[in-house]
Amino acid sequence: MRLKGSTWNEGQETCSDFNKGGLVVMETEGERSYIKSMIRLASNKFENKWYIGLKKEGRSWKWTNDIPVTSSHWSNGQPSGQGNFGVMTSDGMWFDEDGTNPYAIICEYESDGVCVQPGADQF
Repeated sequence: MRLKGSTWNEGQETCSDFNKGGLVVMETEGERSYIKSMIRLASNKFENKWYIGLKKEGRSWKWTNDIPVTSSHWSNGQPSGQGNFGVMTSDGMWFDEDGTNPYAIICEYESDGVCVQPGADQF
């Protein structure tokens, strides 16, 4: 998680630069539940909207690893058609955004076993 605000593209690039990762992809309910709990912990102090690895291609929503979304947790009235990038809030619901607002990001990458120092803006 990175608490400093980024656009969706900047977030994806930041995740890629940091250990060749990407914005988080939630292919299972267990993954979504875990990410939701992490967002809730961080949202109390920092952000309520977080970019995730969800994007619209044509008429379909896909994860950044090109896997189609098989279950969705769109908030009421979403996707609104106003954006092509996914945002998740602390209640675990998704919204579409145009990707230009500076929100926090959640990266997913292979662990190298290194812990982040206390006080860092990402963990």
